[in-house]
Amino acid sequence: MSILQLFRRASFSHGIHPPGHKQLTAGTPVRRLPFPSLLILPLSQHIGAPARAVVKKGEEVVRGHTASGNVSVPIHAPATGRIKGIEPVTTARGVKEKAILLEVFEASTQEVLWQTPQRPEEMGGHPSPQNRLGL
Repeated sequence: MSILQLFRRASFSHGIHPPGHKQLTAGTPVRRLPFPSLLILPLSQHIGAPARAVVKKGEEVVRGHTASGNVSVPIHAPATGRIKGIEPVTTARGVKEKAILLEVFEASTQEVLWQTPQRPEEMGGHPSPQNRLGL
């Protein structure tokens, strides 16, 4: 008998299914939490080339404003605030990569202020590849 067979016997036959305890929150309405005071937007969010920041330190942005682009899918500001800086931060992979640091204004709401979403038929002609992502 090999070592692998010993480990297979000790594993769970069909996974773990703990109780859901859904009755604790089933009647509670969904609510939105406030934004944190500082948001970190990594410019490298995939294995490809990192995005380029199109905002500058000190610039004010509104929620939905494009913060990066030019090379890959644009990153939009998730909240209204001021750009604190563009500097290396430690990512989940443990390496330092450039990120946009966004100081959120206290009165920032979750309403998108920059522009309204468009349906594909409203874009006219053939939309660019950036506009077709996610369709």
